[in-house]
Amino acid sequence: MKPQTPHTFLLWLLASGLSLAERPRLDLDDARFKDWKPAGDGDSRSACPGLNSLANHGFLPHDGTGINAQSVVRACFEGFGMSPEVPAIIVLKGLEDAGLGINDNFNLHDADRSSWKIEHSRSFTRQDIGSGDSDPPPVASSRFQQQAWDVALRVLEGCGGGFVTTDCLGRARAARVLDGSKVSTANYDRAAAGHGAVESARLLLMLGSAEGAQLNFIRSVLEQEKLPRDLGWEPQEFSGRIDVMLDVAARSQAPDKMLRCASNGRVATRLDIIKLFESSSPDFTERVKNLLRDTDFDDEASIFEALDRIDGEKKQDEADQKSTECDPDSQSQVHESDSDGHDRDSEGDSGSKPEEGSNAKRDDEKDTEEDSDERDDFDEDDPEEDSNTDDEFDEQDDFDEQDESDKRNDDFDE
Repeated sequence: MKPQTPHTFLLWLLASGLSLAERPRLDLDDARFKDWKPAGDGDSRSACPGLNSLANHGFLPHDGTGINAQSVVRACFEGFGMSPEVPAIIVLKGLEDAGLGINDNFNLHDADRSSWKIEHSRSFTRQDIGSGDSDPPPVASSRFQQQAWDVALRVLEGCGGGFVTTDCLGRARAARVLDGSKVSTANYDRAAAGHGAVESARLLLMLGSAEGAQLNFIRSVLEQEKLPRDLGWEPQEFSGRIDVMLDVAARSQAPDKMLRCASNGRVATRLDIIKLFESSSPDFTERVKNLLRDTDFDDEASIFEALDRIDGEKKQDEADQKSTECDPDSQSQVHESDSDGHDRDSEGDSGSKPEEGSNAKRDDEKDTEEDSDERDDFDEDDPEEDSNTDDEFDEQDDFDEQDESDKRNDDFDE
């Protein structure tokens, strides 16, 4: 048989209706949504249930190998509808930290290597990696671990009523942080706080909205690593745009001071979170844009404008030089979440009354001083108030959820 010339091969591609660079497209009738096959022996998986779900459905190679930055960005859009700038930032930052190039191939389990700086302590569904573990960590660390998830699930079932709000998800994360501190030597540091907040925001925005998501959708992705189309979930195009994601991530830190006060500083506001994903490369934002262009998202002007806006926020924060560190003395002041999603204050020896975790109870009590502190956590708009946080962690004025939401409502309506 005569071998095909490149010219003949190109004609065959065109005749077959295939495209050399087909733009990513979210198709609710895509057969891959119904084609779910869990990982088998020898398949590479990561500690990220979202990426594993994409591989289990074939949006990424099922064996978890031969992956690159473009394939991750494309798969996140075609499988979850996720706005491409967020996965582009995360994967490009991971590659940069690992000393890899944008076109280098990797396996899913490679992303768990310490050099990538993505895997973190106190996740929902994985126990912390031990300091003496291999790098990459044992394969078992990339698989779902029921014991870790049970801690968070008890809270979600207690406070969510089948629908998980940002507040409820934050309380579940706090329960995992507390539980992890009892059984793990790994610190809950700023990286863990930032990645945990961003993952919580992405989970809600991919599976629902900024208001919350159905618990059964969340369980499908986290427990089975399966996209919940069979449960009625319909992914939305460009869900989780970076501005909305940062706002929801910051809101997810508000329910418990333990989430915000990490072992090496404070992670409370969107600016704190932006800094955690900051690159040492001065052209990092331009490289993110190039990755989006290479993945055929070059006509989404609003995404590129948002990236420039984020850069502006970062520079403004550097100019202000505001302290965002927690008072070290406040590290002992945490809230413990019980199995029903209720909080009990464990501030030293003071026996404060339990704070109810349900939305109804919290609404009834919202005029009390403690709940007022929780609701007004982290007001970013008052620099004089922020400057007073050097010696004392002030929860009352530190975060104004409604103000932040209103600022971006017109530009990024999920």
